[in-house]
Amino acid sequence: MVVIVMAARVIARRFALSAKPAVRLGAGLVGLAFLLAAECIFAAILQNLPSREYITNRDPVSGAVFAIMLALYALMPLMKR
Repeated sequence: MVVIVMAARVIARRFALSAKPAVRLGAGLVGLAFLLAAECIFAAILQNLPSREYITNRDPVSGAVFAIMLALYALMPLMKR
């Protein structure tokens, strides 16, 4: 979580994101799409799992934590400095 917060701040500063919430949320959603694509690709390559199986084979606790972390990841660019 600390890395996510730090990365969001660096990216918002480096790319001079507009203060408009829609712009920042859009950046977070694009980042989330890239993150999920990378996870699915690595799961397919390293674990030989199809994307659907990788996502659905989580136990309830880790699955819930994973979903919460993904939501926070997408919302992090909304944080003001």
